[in-house]
Amino acid sequence: MANTYYIIINANRDCYVCLSGSGKLGVTTNLEKAQKFTSSKKAWNFIETSVPQDRRDTWHVEMQDPNQHQISPDCIPEIDPEDRVDWDEALKNIGDTYLKVSNYKDALYKQLSRLDCEQCDILHACEFYTCNVVDGYKLYKMLHDLRIKRRWVKDEIKRAEAILMKNYSEVMSGEIQSSFTAVDNQQYTPRVLKELFEGKK
Repeated sequence: MANTYYIIINANRDCYVCLSGSGKLGVTTNLEKAQKFTSSKKAWNFIETSVPQDRRDTWHVEMQDPNQHQISPDCIPEIDPEDRVDWDEALKNIGDTYLKVSNYKDALYKQLSRLDCEQCDILHACEFYTCNVVDGYKLYKMLHDLRIKRRWVKDEIKRAEAILMKNYSEVMSGEIQSSFTAVDNQQYTPRVLKELFEGKK
């Protein structure tokens, strides 16, 4: 008879930690592909040393007994093969999308930081130097173009975060599209110098 072993499973009991042939950490919905440990201690140590800290709370160790009754394929209801979901492929697509958006957001924040530094340089130039009409317009044009770029970056960050911060029910209810629409329709309300915006489109 086969010996018991231990696996790392998520809170929803539908995903398992696995390792690729090269030892890369991954996730699978196939229990047969789950990484097996000979003891609970080894499995918990793996979580502590290999799973990112912000994700450890979503995983726990569970004992598996191969001698327990397994569901026979004959007991599975007939479902059209076209309607079945390849869970490994689905998880990969979701994970790839999430990672792409997350990396994009990080790149946007780096760009925003650079633009903020450029803006600081322009404002200090305005503070330190007295400009003629030509040079004054050049500084205005630099600041104007920079602010347009900065607004675009900030709007893209809002769109990325709208995806990363929504749960499944919010996604299905259309809240991401609503967040995108809110970004497209946002308007600036003057805080003090309202006269600068009167009569302007």
